[in-house]
Amino acid sequence: MKSRKNKVLAMTHTLKSMINLVALLIVLMIGNVAYGQSNTIKTNLANLALSGGSIHYEKALNESSAAQLGLFISAVSIDDTKFSGFGVIPQYRYYTSDREVQSGFYLAPLVGYQTFSLEATTPGNNSEAKFTLIGAGLDIGNKWLMGSFAVELSAGVSINSTSLDITTGIEDDFSIGGFGSTTPRVGVSFGYTF
Repeated sequence: MKSRKNKVLAMTHTLKSMINLVALLIVLMIGNVAYGQSNTIKTNLANLALSGGSIHYEKALNESSAAQLGLFISAVSIDDTKFSGFGVIPQYRYYTSDREVQSGFYLAPLVGYQTFSLEATTPGNNSEAKFTLIGAGLDIGNKWLMGSFAVELSAGVSINSTSLDITTGIEDDFSIGGFGSTTPRVGVSFGYTF
């Protein structure tokens, strides 16, 4: 019982830290308007493979760095387990190129919060649970600007703390697939800069 309480306290602390980081990123995004095409709104087509959608807002902080806030929803099935949920992923980006603002090769540390409702259906058995991932990671990528349009390729990894809260059934009823303590990340994004 004490272990579960410690997990809940740790997740609550991490969630509060993430909320503070998101608030800080929003303040920085709103407060910095000194650069030309300093805003990008885009979507990651890789999320379509997870039967979901995403939207990302990136704001230049100066000539070589930017802050990004990503939101996604997903509804996917892995084996007999149906996932439906959302995630919030704030990211800081450091662009190594001294070309245009928000373009070229970048390194991007990130944090993330993802939560899913799980439903596992097997003959004669329906199980339900809530699955939460809180983590941190790093993406590397490249962003190309073509007039007002942006194309981006990225790859990375996140290390997560996971929690499975079972409503009905047992842990063996659920297949979580690639959603685990280490999760690969991939991005193929298209967007509009302004």
